[in-house]
Parts: sequence; C-alpha cells; structure tokens
Amino acid sequence: MYKHFKSFSAILVTLSLLVVMCCGVFAANGNNYPYNSSKQLQTSTSWKTVASSTKGFNCNVMIKCENTVFVGFHISRNHIRMLGKNGNVLWEEEGAIDGSSKRIFKCGSDVYTIQIRTESGKGLAYAYETTDAPT
Repeated sequence: MYKHFKSFSAILVTLSLLVVMCCGVFAANGNNYPYNSSKQLQTSTSWKTVASSTKGFNCNVMIKCENTVFVGFHISRNHIRMLGKNGNVLWEEEGAIDGSSKRIFKCGSDVYTIQIRTESGKGLAYAYETTDAPT
C-alpha cells in the first residue's frame, strides 16, 4: 500500500512540475494570445476577443487579419477596440486594419482585452507580442 502511495505521489509531483514549467511564460507577464498563424480566430461583424491579459499588456501587439469579403472596391476592413480591466472601452478605431493586412498597436498597462470585428462578412485574425514599433 505504501509503495503504491509513493508511486502515486511521485506522479502527482511530476505532473505539477510539468504544468508549472509549461505555464510559466503565461504566468510571468499575464498576456494571453490564444490564436496564432496555425489557429486563427474566426472574425465576424460582432466583437470577439483576439488577446487578453491578467496584468495589463504594457507592450506592442501585432494583429494580422485575412479577410476575403469585398465591400465596394476594397476588402472588408477590421475595427479594433481595447478594453480596460472593468471592460470599459479605452480606445476604438473603425477600419483600423485593412482587410488582408497587419498592424502593430502600443498597448499600455491599462489595456486588458483587445477585440476585433469585421466591417462586413467574415475573416481570420490572430495577435502576438512584438518588439517592432507601432504603425
């Protein structure tokens, strides 16, 4: 019995260490980018969260969009907004990113959520932290 308990305890400790090591980067800065070039967010005309933070971003964030729906003579643009800790809108820009383009935003420590929506139709988007300058 003691031998089984000892083996079970060793497995639990190993799993706990594995979780701490894998999640250490997320816990360090609190920024969460769940979508990337291989797993993109399906965007629409409704606001959707493309990135979030538990401590405030305080960094530059690249948002890349890939839309295919035409509005007149251009591909549907993307609207971006940044929300504070309590969900209040800190900043919003209509047509912030052209339909099939990317842009870098300076996100202060007061920004906790970055949301996106398309001007029309659907598209794909993802975000990541960058050291490049805002555009």
